[in-house]
Amino acid sequence: MNYPVLGGLLAISFLVAVYKIQFLIIYPSSLVPGSRTDVDTPSSYDMKYTEETVYAKDGVSLKVFVIPSTDPAAKKTILMFGPNAGNMGLSLPIAHIIHKAGYNVVLMDYRGYGKSSGSPSEKGLKLDAEAVIRFIKLESSLANTQLYLYGRSLGGAVTIYCATNLPQDWIAGAILENTFLSINKCVPSVLPAVGFLSPLVTQTWKSEDLITKIRPEMPILFLGGGKDEIIPPSHFKKLYELCTSQKKQMCIYPEGTHNDTVVQTGYFKDLLGFLST
Repeated sequence: MNYPVLGGLLAISFLVAVYKIQFLIIYPSSLVPGSRTDVDTPSSYDMKYTEETVYAKDGVSLKVFVIPSTDPAAKKTILMFGPNAGNMGLSLPIAHIIHKAGYNVVLMDYRGYGKSSGSPSEKGLKLDAEAVIRFIKLESSLANTQLYLYGRSLGGAVTIYCATNLPQDWIAGAILENTFLSINKCVPSVLPAVGFLSPLVTQTWKSEDLITKIRPEMPILFLGGGKDEIIPPSHFKKLYELCTSQKKQMCIYPEGTHNDTVVQTGYFKDLLGFLST
């Protein structure tokens, strides 16, 4: 038996397995039962909306809800980037509160999520976000409004990417909730048993590098749970320190965990207060 060859084949197989498994862990688009087939709509919350299909540069079709404000003079639009599980229908309770406050709201499903086509990846999600923002700024009835990006967890990384890579006059401000420095630095916390594999992860989402490129005049609101059990609060706090915005704010909710920060006392007061100014 040729042991060096066998060892090489086993090593290659291991690397291939790690490469494939990372996508299932980082982008569990089917984790919530029915999330690929059952997408709640704004009409469930008595909100009028249109459902749009937007195409990314590589041809992937993305499903988008556009929920116009009841105030025709509304000048701000909030584009919500969701976390890594579920679909945009699960963000409707949050969208409803923002909409009631008088804002236009746009929701989207990343590729491989909800009824959008394709398979998720870092490169793909970046293309998705760019496509929807271009749709808002160039094609939709919301083109002349101020666009604010609101990203939760993985959506925060998407937000940071867009805020630093798209035309500066397109993005008026950003809201980041419970997001991370990078995927590589999350692995030891989320999956301690395989933390040693973090250098092999190729879906990196290096927000800690990009956030140093935020333009100084862009308003940024950081929202975080003090008891986040998935993303260490130290990630969130370090991003705030690294952020180059001169108009940054941070709100920590001491009892908030990763998925319930949004229901902590004062959360929406802080969020809507930021948007109103």
